[in-house]
Amino acid sequence: MRKMRDTETSMAIVFYFSLSGTLVSAATLPFSAVWPSVTDLPILVAIGVLGGAAQILLTKAYQMAPASVVAPFEYATFVFAFLLGLLVWREMPVPIELAGIAVVIASNLFIAMYEQLAGMSPKLRLPGKWHHTATVRAKTD
Repeated sequence: MRKMRDTETSMAIVFYFSLSGTLVSAATLPFSAVWPSVTDLPILVAIGVLGGAAQILLTKAYQMAPASVVAPFEYATFVFAFLLGLLVWREMPVPIELAGIAVVIASNLFIAMYEQLAGMSPKLRLPGKWHHTATVRAKTD
């Protein structure tokens, strides 16, 4: 995707991603296909629309900023999934899941601190009238 971001639009990248996912998923249809009920269709449409919008926005974010800037926001899905499971289904993660979450969070914090201490400044590509490359800097006191 890193190489594609320079030559393809975010819509084209999302199309290729969706097409490949659809083709791979279609291979499992003969073994597990279940026809959705009429009451399931609005939910499935909402999932498709929201998932497609999220994929477009995430792809656009990766086009505009380096992965080290965008990835920590993507990992926030762990927090939202945890909260949703806890509040809606009253599920509590098992210790191995909590350990995995801790490793991911610690890794992201380490990378962010390392880049700040090493003086690395990721580049952000701004859309529209700003054609220059802007530097993203953490606010320091």
